Amino acid sequence: MAAGDVRESLHALGIPPDLRLHLLADNADATLANTAVVLQEQLANCGISLSITLLEGDELAAAVAEGEYDLLVGYSEPWRDQHELVWPLLASTGPHNWSGFSSVEVDTLLRAAIALPDAGFRRARYTRLERIIQREVPCIPLFRPFVWDAVNANYPGYAPLPPATSRGLMSVMPTETT
Repeated sequence: MAAGDVRESLHALGIPPDLRLHLLADNADATLANTAVVLQEQLANCGISLSITLLEGDELAAAVAEGEYDLLVGYSEPWRDQHELVWPLLASTGPHNWSGFSSVEVDTLLRAAIALPDAGFRRARYTRLERIIQREVPCIPLFRPFVWDAVNANYPGYAPLPPATSRGLMSVMPTETT
């Protein structure tokens, strides 16, 4: 979506043109601070002012607990199953649900998704969940997967893996095409 389209959409929703947001990030990790700056630049292109507060350790935990922020940049743990990513971030009782998002429908879908091992059953639940999250937008996962290569450079035919992207999620969190 172009910056002008974003501004028009915000205006149509009744959001003032001088929207100001506050973001918290962990200062101990340059990647998170850099991500915050990139978000600041992208939002500025849409006319949204983003102030960034970089904190560490107990100060960051206290600021998160106080809830005096609009956005929070942080890491989630590595995951093998989409439930390991989705449940902590979106369940009402999820340990990383810092937004305070609460939805009976989402909680029900999350419980149902792990009730049976059937891939089709799970896919249908996560597809419904994805529609709700797209509509409600409680969090926006930005993915920066870790990739380690441990191969002797003299190994014939070795080529490093290409950078991983969020497109890799398509195999585990299917999106219906319209």
